[in-house]
Amino acid sequence: MSDKTDQQTYVVLIWVKPGQIEVLHEYERLAQPIMHRHGGSFRTVMGVSVCRDGGVFDRAPDEVHVLEFADSRAFDRYREDPDSLAIGHLRDASVERAIFIQGETVALFT
Repeated sequence: MSDKTDQQTYVVLIWVKPGQIEVLHEYERLAQPIMHRHGGSFRTVMGVSVCRDGGVFDRAPDEVHVLEFADSRAFDRYREDPDSLAIGHLRDASVERAIFIQGETVALFT
């Protein structure tokens, strides 16, 4: 039987605008402490070397982020934080497309 917690996990597929990977990395660097204030973190940030998507995407995403927050309200507070809004221009300048997948952490084996 699976147990759910309130913890929210977000998997984000990110396509970066040509030549803007360093801008995205600056955004990520500045976003981390803001996330932390709201109980969130980058669980994983990975560059994509192979994407076996069955032809779903026209090209593979450049990065995949796994974010964790205590709950969806914490994520909303992070996104609405004035400091987060202040660095949004870096995200806008660097991200061509992003797909957010939200879910709850499930304990498979207890």
